[in-house]
Order: sequence, then C-alpha cells, then structure tokens
Amino acid sequence: MKINKKLVIFTYGFPTGKSEKTFIKYELDQLKNIFKEIEIIPQKKFDNKRVKSLNKNIKINFNLSFKLNKLNILFKFFLHTIFEKDFYREIYKILFKKNFLIKLKMLTIELTMSEITYEWILKNKLNDKKDLIFYSFWSNYILLSFEKLKRTSMNYKTIARSLGSDLNGYIKNDDYVPYIEKKFFTLDKLFLLSKFQKKILLKKKLINKNKIKIAPLGVYKIRNRSVKTRFSSYNILSCNNLIKIKNNLQMINFVKVLSENTNKKVKFYIIGDGPEYNKISKKLLNYKKLFNYKLLKKTANLPKFIISKNIHFFLNLSSQEGMSFSIMEAMSCGIPVISSNIEANKYLVNKSRGYIININNYEKSFISNAKLILKDIKSNAYLSKQSKALSFVNKNLQNKECFKFFLKELKKL
Repeated sequence: MKINKKLVIFTYGFPTGKSEKTFIKYELDQLKNIFKEIEIIPQKKFDNKRVKSLNKNIKINFNLSFKLNKLNILFKFFLHTIFEKDFYREIYKILFKKNFLIKLKMLTIELTMSEITYEWILKNKLNDKKDLIFYSFWSNYILLSFEKLKRTSMNYKTIARSLGSDLNGYIKNDDYVPYIEKKFFTLDKLFLLSKFQKKILLKKKLINKNKIKIAPLGVYKIRNRSVKTRFSSYNILSCNNLIKIKNNLQMINFVKVLSENTNKKVKFYIIGDGPEYNKISKKLLNYKKLFNYKLLKKTANLPKFIISKNIHFFLNLSSQEGMSFSIMEAMSCGIPVISSNIEANKYLVNKSRGYIININNYEKSFISNAKLILKDIKSNAYLSKQSKALSFVNKNLQNKECFKFFLKELKKL
C-alpha cells in the first residue's frame, strides 16, 4: 500500500558518506516503493563525484550541505546565535562542569547549524506542502530546526531515530547532549533501537511516552554459514570508529592477555578509522611478536569479511553505544561476542551467547574471560554460544520484521 505523502530524509552524509550506508540501505530500499516521493538531504557531502540515481522517485539535494560550511557557520554565529536566549541557558547548564570547552563548542555549533537549516528549509519552501513527513535519521541539531518549524505550522509531521550518542552523549564517561530538553518534545514520533533508551527519555521527561516507538534497525539473514570447530588459530575481529569512547586500546590489551594464555596463534583484525588510528598502530607494533594483527580502515561487507577470515570472536569494549550494528552483524554470522557491560551491549550479548567484560575492572575481567574462552573452545560451550547468538538475531533483529513495525507506525501519521 502506497503512502500518498512526500518523505524528506535528513542524513549525515548518505549517499556520498559511507558511515550510514549499512544502516539505511534496507530501509530506503523499502521506502522507495511505498512513498510517492522521497527527498534525501545530506548535511555533508564527502566528494564531488556525480551520485548515481537511487530510484526514479528519490531526489538527492546537496544544497544544505553547501550552506553548512565553516565560514557560513561563523557568520551565522555572530549574526544570530549570540543573541539567542537558548544559547546562554545551555551555557549556564554546563558552567563549572567537566569538559566545559568541548561542550561549549558542541552547543555553539549545534544551535548555529540548526538556525542555518531552519532558514534553508523556509527559503526553499520545503515546509509548504501539507502531505509531508520530515524524517531525521539522527537525533542531532536537525531536531532543533524541527522544533522551530513546529512553532510556525503543524501541517506536517516530524519524526526521528535515536541511534546512540545523540541520546547517550558524545564524550567518554559523560552523557551530555546539547539542548536535549528541546530536541524531542515536539516530534510526532521518535524511533528508538531498544527499551533501555526509552528509560532515559522517560526519566528526564523529554517526550510524551506515547510518541516513543521501539523499532531497531535489523540485519540481513546470513545463509549457509558453516561452523568450524577445529582451531588452528584464534581469529578475533573488532569493527568501529577509532575514537576514545570505543576503547580500542583496551581491546588490544585483551587480545594480549588472551595470547599470553594460549600456545595457539592469535590473529587480530581491526576495522576502523578515526583520530586514534596512529596511536593504535603504534601500540600494535609493541605486540607483533605476541600475536598477528591487521589494521584495515574499512570493509565493503562485514559479514562477508567475517566468513572469509573464519572469525571466531567479535570484540566490542565501547563505553557508549546505541545498539552496535557490527555486533548484530557478527551475531548474524553465529559469532560469539566479547563485549563491555554497558546497557546497550547487554541487550544483545549475555553469558549464554557471548562474554561480558567489566569495564570498571579491565585487568581482572580480561584474565577471567580469556580463561573462560579457552575453556569453552575445548568443549561444546563455544558451539552453544554460536547457536544462541544466531538464534537471538534471527528471532529479534531481522530487518524484514523490524521494518514491518516501522512502516506500520509511518502509516499512522
């Protein structure tokens, strides 16, 4: 059944950026057959190559990304932001608190970019149509633009997803999110990945509970996954941004501990890029005699990589997550996950389908889990974890089933 409305999707960098492609691909493949018209508005354009048409009813508009340049942001800050009451209210909230300068930069940029976006929407008359749904794929500053639009007209609907840091915080061990009290309240629907995110919103009274919908982004079903029970080496993989909150250096420490407790070879694959790339490269050099490793900036298809390299364990020790898509993809291949004990990861991983690391006591937890892993490999416990990881994803996180609920809620708008 077609939805006779136009859907305007604000992305971060899709389709030129690669970070969202895995998340949005299935959803967009379905939406293009349901809406009469879709317009994708990236906040950033990563290259000047011509983008291939995604579908005849999908339009890609890069004009906003050109407006969100450093010079225009600086100009708008002095022309508008410094006169906004919300700007000073937000500064008051963070005054004399840790990470003040980082937070000041964040709140300044967000409010300024939201004003640029708001004015751009009005200038281009995107809000003039009645049968319109504004959809932000992230709960970032775009929601401030939506909030301001709602003050001028209620003709259109606004929806968003919250994928992780946009609700849990961007700084390690700090849950600060700029303007969090304003972002969600006027949305018509907010789609969350899981129930633990809902608790945060309700506790802080950020949005009416009836507007909150749990609709995770699912993964593709992997077929014909053969299970190998003989180990000539132990192959471990991590895949994430190389930033502080992902604890990549601690993951190297864990692989070191595991290597020290076995006579078999250990191979560690790290896929990712970011500001800690050089630091990670240098640390890995210190352990080149202890275990083999390969540092890759990207892979086109994570499940295919997992299968081709015969990965035995997936490693994620992040301090903050929404709901790790890479963990879900690993589990869809029947790979037990070694994960940090944060709420987001504990929804996906438990002791029956993986291993839990206490990030408040790394040293002790590393040793106990390394010994448990080596013990499980010699018994049927490893095979049981493989089976239960795969079963959990197939039951709860297949994209086909996840999208059905998302679509059901869209039709109610």
